[in-house]
Amino acid sequence: MARRISPSARGDASSVATIVAPADWPAIRELDERAFGASRLGLLRRLADDAPEYARVLSSGSTVQGYLFGRHGHNRKHLGPLVADSADAASALLDSVLADHPNGRFYLDVPDDQQEWRDVISRIGFAIERPFLRMHRGRLETPGDPSSIYAIAGPEFG
Repeated sequence: MARRISPSARGDASSVATIVAPADWPAIRELDERAFGASRLGLLRRLADDAPEYARVLSSGSTVQGYLFGRHGHNRKHLGPLVADSADAASALLDSVLADHPNGRFYLDVPDDQQEWRDVISRIGFAIERPFLRMHRGRLETPGDPSSIYAIAGPEFG
């Protein structure tokens, strides 16, 4: 049974963040494929298995609004991917993990085009450590919808 986590003060009061349950996987797969343009279900399941304390889904009724996974790191824990249909939904997911781990030290890898989101997480104590510059040669065709990506799993999972 999924454990209920209090909704964020910034999020929709009818939205509830819960630990990922087996019934959530079809909606998570759909959101992830829409965001990234490819199936990454194996990666997401591995993240959930390795660090279940960070695996969250945000729902309002039967609609899944986003998900968050994480992993253990050497110096800090890493949160991501974080995919949501709005910055409020992303905030509710992040808040649910931070509330359960108030002394946690975390990394987030946030896409450059998420300026509003970077402002939000800066106000709660996240600071830019270093930039990440991805370069390409030839025509760049980005699959998926990157506007719903608030954090990635890390460049090594790109």
